[in-house]
Amino acid sequence: MEGDLLGLLTNTATASSTDSLGNTVTCADDASVDLTSTSECTVTKTPSVNTATVGETITYSFTVMNSGDTTLSSLTLTDSMLGPITLDKTTLAPGEVASSTGGPYTHTVVEGDLPGPLTNTATASSTDSLGNTVTCADDASVDLTSTSECTVTKTPSVNTATVGETITYSFTVMNTGDTTLSSLTLTDSMLGPITLDKTTLAPLETASSTGGPYAHTVVEGDLPGPLTNTATASSTDSLGNTVTCADDASVDLTSTSECTVTKTPSVNTATVGETITYSFTVMNTGDTTLSSLTLTDSMLGPITLDKTTLAPGDVASSTGGPYAHTVVEGDLPGPLTNTATASSTDSQGNPVTCADDASVDLTSTSEITIKKTASLTGSCPGSDPLAVSIGDTVTYCFNVTNTGDVTLTNVAVSDNVYGPVTNLDKTTLAPGESAHGTVTHIVVASDPSSITNTATANGTNPCGGTVNDTDDCTIIVNIHPDVELEKSGSPAIVAPGGNVTYTINYTNTGAVPLHHVVITEHYPKGVTFISASPAPDAGTTNVWTIGTLLPGKSGTIVIKVKVPEPIDLSFTETGSVIGEGLVRGHQRPIHRAKAIFA
Repeated sequence: MEGDLLGLLTNTATASSTDSLGNTVTCADDASVDLTSTSECTVTKTPSVNTATVGETITYSFTVMNSGDTTLSSLTLTDSMLGPITLDKTTLAPGEVASSTGGPYTHTVVEGDLPGPLTNTATASSTDSLGNTVTCADDASVDLTSTSECTVTKTPSVNTATVGETITYSFTVMNTGDTTLSSLTLTDSMLGPITLDKTTLAPLETASSTGGPYAHTVVEGDLPGPLTNTATASSTDSLGNTVTCADDASVDLTSTSECTVTKTPSVNTATVGETITYSFTVMNTGDTTLSSLTLTDSMLGPITLDKTTLAPGDVASSTGGPYAHTVVEGDLPGPLTNTATASSTDSQGNPVTCADDASVDLTSTSEITIKKTASLTGSCPGSDPLAVSIGDTVTYCFNVTNTGDVTLTNVAVSDNVYGPVTNLDKTTLAPGESAHGTVTHIVVASDPSSITNTATANGTNPCGGTVNDTDDCTIIVNIHPDVELEKSGSPAIVAPGGNVTYTINYTNTGAVPLHHVVITEHYPKGVTFISASPAPDAGTTNVWTIGTLLPGKSGTIVIKVKVPEPIDLSFTETGSVIGEGLVRGHQRPIHRAKAIFA
């Protein structure tokens, strides 16, 4: 046992016996054993992980075991990296274990620990029961890992751009690893070197582009897109390794491949027979070059241009020509519209077409003229007016002319007295053309003395409209109307206050009836109407409406009047009064009669 130490272990064996004689017989022997002991301990240091990375925390636990056969006292534990470690015991009997307490005992891996492994030693110190110092130690190794990386972020000012538009780029480089990056540079595949505000980046630190601007204006050669370019960062980590990272940015590209045709007529309004001249331009109103340019007009055919390739904004004009159209009747009613179409190919091989139409309002003169005359010979044209006699054969001549500039169809003539003229030689008239027709009439006694009748010509123009014209013609009938009127008074001499009888005889001495005959008597001043046979018109004493008086027919009117008393007379002895009658309508004078008052 531990108390036997510090010397030889000696003990004696004594034998005692009695011989045959009865004597006590004793004997003894001693033995010495040299004593040895083992004073030792064992440290166990255990990390929480076997592998750690920069920034990661490793927690350590410790035990110290008395692996000898002597008691250990005044036990302490110190770690080369963590310093003193508190144990739950400071005296250990053989086989006993002390454990770390307090803590935690940790270490956070830093970049300076690289490249690893991270090794540190824990050393225990104690004194055995013989006063000897007893030490023991244990180290722990943790393999270290690190991430040396970066991230480039390249940001365009737009996601979509068109030809001619400027794209501005901004850049950042972030240290997304856990080691410091130095000697940082950034280069863009399209824009070249990019200046950064930092060239050394601690973990998670960011460098941004400065200077600039870093821009690219989209050109037609960038099409069809997307426009993609790459920014590459290069640096060195703390272990001397090269670290690169990159980012590309894609901008979708759009382009406008279009053109504009301008077709210009020489006039806005034209009439049949007028010539319209057209001019043409084709403008590249897009942002891509147009080639293989042609222009065709729907009415005029191919149009020659002074250019067949157009850069954006460029203009091609018609050349050669003239490019003209003369308006014909078939173009009516208008407007006259035709279209010019341009065809080309853009730089991407796509067909590009554009068109413009031009409208010219069309006017036409739809006009018909009729001339009506009368002839006694049957030959046309005749004259207007025409003097005729009863029994004459009158030929009415109708001459219809198209005085407009479009063809007239359904040409017809109608007379307000004789109706349709059925013998027109044409019913369709081109401009300037004429049609002829006639109607005959025999003059009779019942015809008025002056006959005016009207002819109307009608025609249809190409638009379906109707045109018309009228003309009248007068024939004067020499019918020689005549009327005779005789008036007499009785007695020839009458005393003042006496009665006088007037007798009016009227006769149609002409060859034609007289119509609307009215006889009016004008009495001398001072006489008084007594009676008349036949009676005068109602409400009058001196008007007789006869009506129609046939040739050779006659009539008589007898009128009785009273002459004035002498006291009322103001005439001399030789004075006279004349009574007078008129036949209204033909206004022929009548015979006069006298009555002398004595």
